[in-house]
Amino acid sequence: MNSVSNMLFLAATILFVGLSESNGQDEVCTNTRGQFKYKKEPYFCTDVQANKGLCYKHKRFPFKCPVTCGKCPCEDNQVKFTSVLRGDINCRKVARKKKYHCKDKDVMVNCPFTCDMCYDSVTSAPVPAPAVECSIVAELSFPSPSSIPSTGYHDASLSVVKINEDETCQDGITSWNCLHSGKAAVSKGVEGYNDYSTHEFAHIISGKDGTFVFTASHSQYTDMFVPSNVKILINEEEKARVDHNSIEDISIIVKCDSFCNCVIEDRSSCALRAELNFLEPGSENLEFGYHRDDVEVRKIGSDELCNKDTIGDTSWGCTHGGLAAVWNPENTEYYDYHHSAVVDVPNVFGTTIELDVRHNFNDFELYYEKDHRIQGILSVYINDQLMGEYTHPMNKNADTHLASGMVRTTYKGNYLVTAKCDDSCNCQVVKANY
Repeated sequence: MNSVSNMLFLAATILFVGLSESNGQDEVCTNTRGQFKYKKEPYFCTDVQANKGLCYKHKRFPFKCPVTCGKCPCEDNQVKFTSVLRGDINCRKVARKKKYHCKDKDVMVNCPFTCDMCYDSVTSAPVPAPAVECSIVAELSFPSPSSIPSTGYHDASLSVVKINEDETCQDGITSWNCLHSGKAAVSKGVEGYNDYSTHEFAHIISGKDGTFVFTASHSQYTDMFVPSNVKILINEEEKARVDHNSIEDISIIVKCDSFCNCVIEDRSSCALRAELNFLEPGSENLEFGYHRDDVEVRKIGSDELCNKDTIGDTSWGCTHGGLAAVWNPENTEYYDYHHSAVVDVPNVFGTTIELDVRHNFNDFELYYEKDHRIQGILSVYINDQLMGEYTHPMNKNADTHLASGMVRTTYKGNYLVTAKCDDSCNCQVVKANY
């Protein structure tokens, strides 16, 4: 036997003995009967059977549980197969761009040898460990139609953004390897006719070193409202479930490090609401006369304004309703009124919102001597928590108009309230007069 044959025979013998001793059994390709550890945590092959995602987490799992992980023997599929992400492909094609193709789980299952998923005790040179898997799946679903009391149809949508990436995962596949599929909807007909409930998915192939924002939105133009829920799975293991019980959007943040240690934050709400109002007519501290203030909203980074002329909502979700004005005549027989303006921005995570309040000059202010002292009150809320109440300065001796009827340009009726919120919905609200 020549030296090369001797070396191959010796390597094969060592490989056989090493695998047999490690598994504690007489045959190479059998599951470990006892307990083994990964990162100091104890595992049995029954644990791997219950969570097949472990087979792709680290090569120790298929080595200890080769039967469970389908690695007996560890050979590539010799025929063409279909991958959800890569289409029809074979292992020879995978080998040409191994680093790219082997991120796909379908490819890893069919080409374990090419993708370095086999555990080799003897190698001719040191081989780096296979990449840590970090599959993230979000599933949006509705309950069974049988549990819904009324008939009708309702749907919702799921989208994902990756921090520092421009492309949103909401239809098809993104350049950062997020696959969106399905449509979440529920329908209940009369006597079971046309009953169905469908799911929607977003699958991030590798979430390592990434921060992702999953947003679920209920449709507002359907027959009925049905609560839904969002499940987050990391490497096929459910890590979080968030109920979506209101018409407002919910957001879930997933942050993962290079070892797929992920932190999940339920960002169900970070909503800003602002109400511009006045004291009711007849109130003891309200001067007689007329006063009106307007509020305009800006989101830093967007050119689109949200004000009294806005129809529906802006592209960043802001709605504006009403005009803030009060008419408090001295003669109680006259008609009086006070109206408010309300602004809603449902999602202010990581954004800065400016509320620009300006006095609206009007000829009605010429009839009473002290209505220039009237002050509107802007109340700002984050998630229904009052952050502060703001108003323009008291103009005790400076009327809104000159004796000629012209507007007094020095009247102090404008101010800016800025709400700056971070990614955790910690918000600072400050006011500045101008």
